[in-house]
Amino acid sequence: MLPKISFCIPTFNNAAYLAQCIDSVLQQDYANKEIVVVNDYSTDHTSDLLSRYADAVTVIDNPFNHGQAVATNQAIVAATGDYCVILHSDDYLLPAFTKELPALLNENANVGLAVGERRETDADDHVQKIAPFYDGDYIIPGRAQAQVFMFTSFLPCQVLVRKSLLWDINLLDPRYEVNLDGLLWFKCALKMDVAYIQAPVSSYRRHAQSTTGQLNQAPEHIAKIYATLKEMHRIGRNNNLSMDRFQESEQRLGEIALKYAPDALLGGYPETAGVYLKFARLFNEEIIARPDYQLIDSSLNSAIQEDGRALETLSRKLAPHARQHSYAPPPGATPLTRTAT
Repeated sequence: MLPKISFCIPTFNNAAYLAQCIDSVLQQDYANKEIVVVNDYSTDHTSDLLSRYADAVTVIDNPFNHGQAVATNQAIVAATGDYCVILHSDDYLLPAFTKELPALLNENANVGLAVGERRETDADDHVQKIAPFYDGDYIIPGRAQAQVFMFTSFLPCQVLVRKSLLWDINLLDPRYEVNLDGLLWFKCALKMDVAYIQAPVSSYRRHAQSTTGQLNQAPEHIAKIYATLKEMHRIGRNNNLSMDRFQESEQRLGEIALKYAPDALLGGYPETAGVYLKFARLFNEEIIARPDYQLIDSSLNSAIQEDGRALETLSRKLAPHARQHSYAPPPGATPLTRTAT
C-alpha cells in the first residue's frame, strides 16, 4: 500500500489563492492522500470557500488568530499520514510532486526530506525563470545541508517530510516568526539526510500580501531573521557544527538587508530603506563597496524620489535578478538516480 501523504495547509485571509492551492492537491495522481486546512480566523470569504470542499478536506477553524507556526502545527497534529507536506495557501503544487518525491523517501530509509525545485511567479501567476539551486539531483548528508540552511532558505522548494521526523524535532517553534520553515528544515537535516531534485514540483507565488511580503516592509524583519539564525547557531553548537559557518551566516544577513532596501525605497518608504542599509552595514561592513548599496544610498540623499522618470530608471537598475546559475552540492553528496512513482 502506498504511504499516506498529508497535505497540511495553514491559511489566513488568502481566499484569493486558496482554491488553486487545494485544487492542485486534489489533482495529484496519488490515491492515498488527505488534506488538512487550518483556517486561522480569516476575515475574508475563506470559510465560504472551504465549505465547497467539505467532502474532500478536513477543516480546523480557529476562534482567533494563532499565527503561522501554531496553525501549521495544528495541521500536522491532525494529520494521519506517513509523510507530510507543509503547503502555504498562496502557493500550489505541480503534477510532478507526487510523481517524483514519494519514491525518494520510499527507497531511501536514511532520507527524511525529499525536496523538489519550485518555479516562482508573481501575483498574476507569471513565471519568472530561475536556475535550480543545485547543479543536479543528489542525496545530501543532513549535517552538510543543515549548514546551507544557515545561509539561505532555498526551501520552500517544496518538501515532503516523514511525519515521524517532525515529531522528533517537536514541530515548528512558535517563538520564531521569520524563516521558521528554514529553522524547521535545519533541525530536520541534523537528524536525517536530504534528497534533492531539480524538477519543479510546486509554484511559489511572490506578492505583497503574503506573510513574508508584509514582514519585508518592516525593518524589524531583519531583527527577526537574526533571532531565528541565533537559534540555529545555538542548536548547531550543541551538534558540533563549524563555528566558521556561524560567522559567515551572520555576514550573509547584510546581503539580505540590502536585498530588501530597494522595495522600501521604491515603495515610498525611504526611511525604512535607510534602516535596511544600516542593518546591511552592521552585519557586513564591506557591503558599502557594493554598487547596489551605493546606488540606494545616493538615492536616499537626492531629489530622485520626487522625479517619476528618474524613479522609474532607478527601479530598472534595482530590479531583483533571478538566480542565473546553480551551485555544487555540499561535500559528501552523491548523485541521485530516481524512479518516479
